[in-house]
Formats: sequence, structure tokens, C-alpha cells
Amino acid sequence: MAIPVDAVAAYSKPPMCHSATLTQLADGRLFCAWYAGSYECAADTVLQWSCRGVTGKWSDARTIASFGGYGVGNPVVDCDPVTGDLSLYFVVLSGPWWTDSLLVAIKSFNDGQTWSAPVLISPERGLMCRTNIVHLQSGLLLLPIYRERQFSPLVLRSGDNGQTWEMVGDTTVSGRAIQPAIIELSSGTLAMYLRTTTGRIFVSYSFNNGASWTASQPTALPNPNSSVAVIRIADGRLVLAYNPSESTRDTLAFCLSADDGQTWSDPNVIASQRNAEYSYPTLYEDVQGSVHAVFTQNRSSIMHGILLN
Repeated sequence: MAIPVDAVAAYSKPPMCHSATLTQLADGRLFCAWYAGSYECAADTVLQWSCRGVTGKWSDARTIASFGGYGVGNPVVDCDPVTGDLSLYFVVLSGPWWTDSLLVAIKSFNDGQTWSAPVLISPERGLMCRTNIVHLQSGLLLLPIYRERQFSPLVLRSGDNGQTWEMVGDTTVSGRAIQPAIIELSSGTLAMYLRTTTGRIFVSYSFNNGASWTASQPTALPNPNSSVAVIRIADGRLVLAYNPSESTRDTLAFCLSADDGQTWSDPNVIASQRNAEYSYPTLYEDVQGSVHAVFTQNRSSIMHGILLN
């Protein structure tokens, strides 16, 4: 391991866990959620969570929700910056694979101790989420999503704090890109970074709060058809976590940009081991200014590391 990391959760039974998401609660604790089960899309998959307090220790994993015979996946947690309430977006499978997923949301008003009944966001099957909610300076919320059936990125946009959503975000890469990760740049322009099948991370821009997007173009950053994460931190720099390879997930790294993504630093290795898998990073900057990453290790552990202090 290239940076100090600790296990949020490790499994022998069930043997699979994946797709961690991260936020900070109003009391300062870190809240991490993921899904776990016998295998990806298994009927016994559940959503689980853990918190990390001032001691730096993660609490024992607890189950958020199970759907008795229906698989779940790809949770995305968001903490309301005003109320501190949690929203958790995820998918429930109505069939054997992600193409049958339904996008839903639940809420917690007590730091994840209890959760509301799920609300269906869209009846369209095959819609999925994966990356952080974006709170724009305008007050709009953006939920990056994608169509698993068409392998194309989309955006859900809300002007009423997630009560209702409109679908936007065509970036002309249908069949080649999913799992968009979005940031708001210093100028107010939005940048969307995409997992692709082409061996490169793609990027698209919006100049109207996400209503429309430019045609996606390849960056110089490699991508092995695996999820990426990006945030803009308090000092204005961008932090992007990714697998710096066109073909393998055996190394996870992050790079930095001080010019809104025009150029990027060399990759800084987070974790690396031949024939291993380190994947699906999520980034979060806490109120103290530390940049955290959570990610999957070998589909059997959810790991955490501090990239910047």
C-alpha cells in the first residue's frame, strides 16, 4: 500500500462487498455505506454502513436495508448541508442484472439509525447511480446517473432539494461511457468525467447548470472501464481518483489539477498489487480540509485512506 489505509469492513461471509460512498455527519463523524452479498446482483445483497469517529476507528457494520429476494447496489449518500439529514440513493433489482435496476431513495433524520421507506425516482428500468451528488452554487442538486442498457451517462437535476427531478445530460457517448462524476469549476462551468470502454477517461462540460452538455472527448488519463471519482477541494484544486491503466484494476491512484483539469499531475498511488483489484473510489473533503477516499479491495473489503491533510 502506498498510503496508510484501514478497513471499513472486511468479509468472509458474505464474501463480496463493493461500491462504497462517503459523507460527513453534522457531528463530524464520517459515514460510509456500501452493498454486500454472495455476489454482484445476488438476491441476498444488502446495504450496510459504518461510522468513523474522532478515535479513527470504524464502527461495526450495520445493515441499512434489505429487500428480501431483490438485489440492491451502488449506494450514493448525501448529507444536507443545512439540516444534516441524510439521503441515500441506490438501485433495487427487479430482475437478474443491472439492466433491471430501479433507482430509489431513502432518508434518515437521525444519522443513519433509522431510514424512511424507499421512494421510486423513475419507473425506467436500467437507471443507476454511482458517484457523488453535486450541490451547485445556484442551489440546484445534480445526481449523476447512467443507463445500463444503453451504456450512456445522464444527469438528474432538482430545484427543490430532491423532491422532484428532471433528466438531462446527453453527452453523445451512448454505448461507450457510464458512471459520470461531476464537479463545479471555479467559473461555474460543470465538468463531467466518465468511465469508458475506450481506454481513456472522457470529459464533457456544461455552461448552463447541467441543462445541456458538450460532446464528450477523451482525456490523456487512462481508464480500464472502471469507475472514477473527482472533487474540487477548498483550495480550488481538483482531485481525481482512478485506475491509471487501460486494462487492469490492480492499481488505484489519484492525481491533482490546479487549472480546472487542463493538466494533471502524475498519479499518486493509493494501493497497488499485481493481480489484485482496487476499484470504485469515492472522494470526500471533510470540514477540517482532509481528503478521504474509500474504495473496494478485491471485492472482499471496503478500505479507507486519507489522501491529503
